[in-house]
Amino acid sequence: MERRTVSEREAAGLPGDAPESADAAYRASHDEVAREADAGEIPTGDRTRKSRDAFPPTRYED
Repeated sequence: MERRTVSEREAAGLPGDAPESADAAYRASHDEVAREADAGEIPTGDRTRKSRDAFPPTRYED
């Protein structure tokens, strides 16, 4: 069954190997963002999420 799945995926133009799970993809992207933030490759700001306003500022007058 596995060989058939691989051949059908390749016939459909997809890679033959199975895609990684959603949890594994999330962990990998989270780890990459953490690595980039630690290395200073992306800006992180100096305030934590809890200390920021809940919504972005609006340009409309109150």
